[in-house]
Order: sequence, then structure tokens, then C-alpha cells
Amino acid sequence: MCILKRCSLFKSTVKNLVYCLMKQLLLGLLFAIGTHTAHAQFSENHAIYGTMGLDVGNYFGANFGLNYTYQEKYSFRLEYNVRARSADSEPDDFNIGLGRALSFGLANPYDNIKTFQVTAGRIYKMNPKGTIRMNLSVGVGFSTISLPENWQSVEGTFLFSDNYTWDTYNYNTISFVISPKIEFPFTRHYGLSLSPVFQINKDRTYIGIGFEHMFGLIRKRS
Repeated sequence: MCILKRCSLFKSTVKNLVYCLMKQLLLGLLFAIGTHTAHAQFSENHAIYGTMGLDVGNYFGANFGLNYTYQEKYSFRLEYNVRARSADSEPDDFNIGLGRALSFGLANPYDNIKTFQVTAGRIYKMNPKGTIRMNLSVGVGFSTISLPENWQSVEGTFLFSDNYTWDTYNYNTISFVISPKIEFPFTRHYGLSLSPVFQINKDRTYIGIGFEHMFGLIRKRS
């Protein structure tokens, strides 16, 4: 029991350290925006912008990112994403109660992966204005995987109740990320992107297609 407690404490400590690191990096980039965006030279060589989007594959997910590019050649990105799918362990006769049904599926039991990730890449312009470009990036992520387990049938359920109860098993792992993007920064401050997404760890592999909005200081003046 003592060893299990120490392992649990170690995992919790690592998770908190990663969250703190991500927070500090995000605050640092936000500070850079406030400090430098007033200078013309900064906007010519540096760009900082946000992204948010959806992706679909063997999971369905959403992501939020903070991006930095240097001379429209090199990219750096911090991202948080959440992906979910129907639970592999779900019993065939599982039925949700009316109360859970009113949540439009948000409260259902899912296999899900939540990841903080850092990626870096190289940008290649596809036209002289830079309104079409490739952003080839790879990186690593800290993932928390949640899985429903220990399903127990409930007899005599009513309309508002599920016919099973379950526990949720959570654990952490490191993921490898590959995310080549085709970006369309139509203006200096808004664009769209499309990309295949690969997220691989020792237990799960996500393969999908992502679509994102880009907003902020995206590129220099054309």
C-alpha cells in the first residue's frame, strides 16, 4: 500500500509540474505579445497568434493553441486538446437515463485523451504573398487517458437512471505528435488551416484530420 501511495503521489507531482510549466510558457508568450507588438520590427520578424479547432478520426476532439513563428520560417506551438470516443468496454445493453440524455451526450461515459503538447516545425511558403504555406511540425505531449471500467448492472432502474454504474480509470503517459499543416493566412490577422494529425503513445494511437481558425498576428505585411 505504501508503494502504491508513493507511485500515486509521484504521478500527481509530475502532472502538476507539467501543468505549471505549460502555464509559465503561456504567460511568457502573452507577456511577449504585450511587450513587442507595438514595435514594427517585431511584427516583421515575429508572429504570435491563437488557434482553435476541431478534429475527427478514430476519436473526435477539440484543440486550443498558442503559436509563435520566426521570420515565417520556424514555428513553435503550445496546445491543449481533448479527444473522446465511445468506450470500448461499454456493455452492449447499456442504456443511459433521461437525465444523462438531456446533456446531449456530454455526460456519457467515453474513452478520452487530454493532452498538453509542445511542437516545433519548419514553414514553407507556397506562394510569394505567403497566403498559402506548409507548417511541418513534430513534438511531444503529456497525456491523461481516462477509461470507464468495472461496469456493474443495476436492477430495477427507472426512467431517469442508467442501467449500469462504472468507475473511471485515469493514468498518464507521454505521446509523440506529428502534425503537418496546410495554412491559409488570408490576412495578417485571420486564417484557416487543415492538417492530418498523428498522436502516438504506448497504449493509444490517434489518427485524424483537423480544421482550425487562426487569429492574431499571423504574418508580416505582404
